[in-house]
Amino acid sequence: MARYKPMEATSFSPTGFGVTSLKCRVAAPPPLPLPLTNYRDFNHNPLIMAICDQFAMEFRHKAIDIMVGYGLPEIELDMGYQLYYLDGEDDGIDEDVDISMRGVPDEPWTGRPTLVIIAEWAGDHILEIWEKVVVDIKCYIDERLMSAYPNDYKDVEIGVEMIALELVRSKSIYPILEDENFACLQASWPTIKTNVLDILGSSEATQSHVTSISLFRFHYSGSVTTVYVSLRYESNQLRWPPIMKRVQDYLDGFRLHNLRLHMEHNLMKHIAFQFVPETPNDKRNSVWGGRDHYRELVDLGAAVGGARYITGEDPSGQLLSPRYGTLGCYLEVKTARYPKWKKVALASYHVARPAINGYQVANNGGSEKPPARESALFKADSYGFSPNAIKYHAALIEHPPRFQYNVENRGGREYVAELEAWKPGGGAEDRRRIDACTLFFDQGKQNFGSLWYGSGYTKRTSTNSRLDWALILPKKEKRVPKDPNILPVTWPKYSLREPSYPGTGKARLQPPAKGQQTKRLIEGLPQGEMLYKRGARTGPTLGYLSKFKTSCIMEEERHLFRNGSVKQMSNEYVVAGWTQFADHGDSGAVVFDRNGTAVGLLTAGLVPLQCNDKYSGIYTITPIEDMLEDIKAFSGGTIRDIRIPK
Repeated sequence: MARYKPMEATSFSPTGFGVTSLKCRVAAPPPLPLPLTNYRDFNHNPLIMAICDQFAMEFRHKAIDIMVGYGLPEIELDMGYQLYYLDGEDDGIDEDVDISMRGVPDEPWTGRPTLVIIAEWAGDHILEIWEKVVVDIKCYIDERLMSAYPNDYKDVEIGVEMIALELVRSKSIYPILEDENFACLQASWPTIKTNVLDILGSSEATQSHVTSISLFRFHYSGSVTTVYVSLRYESNQLRWPPIMKRVQDYLDGFRLHNLRLHMEHNLMKHIAFQFVPETPNDKRNSVWGGRDHYRELVDLGAAVGGARYITGEDPSGQLLSPRYGTLGCYLEVKTARYPKWKKVALASYHVARPAINGYQVANNGGSEKPPARESALFKADSYGFSPNAIKYHAALIEHPPRFQYNVENRGGREYVAELEAWKPGGGAEDRRRIDACTLFFDQGKQNFGSLWYGSGYTKRTSTNSRLDWALILPKKEKRVPKDPNILPVTWPKYSLREPSYPGTGKARLQPPAKGQQTKRLIEGLPQGEMLYKRGARTGPTLGYLSKFKTSCIMEEERHLFRNGSVKQMSNEYVVAGWTQFADHGDSGAVVFDRNGTAVGLLTAGLVPLQCNDKYSGIYTITPIEDMLEDIKAFSGGTIRDIRIPK
């Protein structure tokens, strides 16, 4: 995959190693595309650990000497700087030259030993000096390792990467404010999007590679109104400068708005929690997290997922837990066969997909493989899932999902064993609770229901928004709360504005009012309006509405299109947050306004590089009115009426 492939070399050193030179970044040998994280655990590579113990300080001081020799200033970093990628966390760093394993976030096996140098980018004229600095440092390191005693290091390569502060400093997303030019910018945005996409489509480096285009205020060294473009990792970044200049020249024509282009490798992704091996990854969180999952009642915001394991490509046949998402809310339907109101659960189609025959993954790292064309899943992706279209196939859904069960059960038992070893009887209460959880699954109580209808991936609304919904038929009525769709009343301490639900007592999700001024409630809401959701992963959170629609294409859906052309892009309503709005596991959560009225369903998201996903990101929502209308139409007359129960 291009994500794991080093970039092209733009030049070669006298000794033969490749050098990649970009604005704000020079590396030798050619590096992986950003974003990258610096892993500091060398325990699994004793040779690298020995090199660091012996040479780390020497290499750091030599790098600084070489920089100073070329007239480059040292960067004095302190805890006031917010740096993201170097440690993988937004916690600051006090070193501007450091050795670590430089790799893809959350995939430590991709780490490569690298001397990372943070420096100040003074403009394009500095690029040649940076190249000389990197080559000199790399040559020095290679020579020292070749001549070192013992001679175990001669085949070890330590890379050198020089990166500008602006590529590691944390960024945030803010709403575009309503000023005297707001209406003009809002009216111009569809045309700006179309023309920018046309320019990008004219270049071989970017055509068919655009994954999203958005408009927001980017804040890192001041707040800038930014046209944000993300591209697939297959797009060659070395060939971007000419096309970026053309786009920026076009944007400069809108002088009132002072628009700036930002392009980077990134993907718009579904925000279901990805499949993982059925092994625990956090013993302490596993015990804490299992306290309220094992209830027969499945509430709004509960975690749901496919009720079966998945086998990856590993020859050992290791089982993977399928992805999980959120039960958005309960709906009531009337059918031709059952004229009385009947409750069904609403979730995202992509969360239910692993329950359909034909679902497969590329490896135990968790990436999907396109389903075979003859499979039930390919048919469901293309045309939707219904009882008539895909016969004799029960796609079962469970709560809690087996990922949570496996982590809490296996990890919890290991944690309890540690407690009891430290203090006899110390983990007795946790052990009883874990035994009860095991019994819950052994008795099959996790089986919540089956997929009834699903949108598939190709359906669009009349405004070209993606439709991504699934209806789940509960197996037993006792799993459905008698008073469904209760909204949270406790909100995080950082909430700027909590919902002001009408009435007293319990707050219930409300349907959009009949006869509202706009077809969709979301269309009538003002820019920056606070919206809320309750997700299975992050619980109750809030974000703001952006009236500037994002155009995007989902990487997981490319198998259904001939290519990734912009013609397949959808136009999405966007919620964003300066505090965390969503994370993987929240797909399918219902989004509502401050009055508790349903606005739409959360389906996908994107976090720009250097934006800590605990704080900034953009998330797509599909209007609830479009979903209810499509569900009724797709059923072919089976569903006579549908509503959110009051």
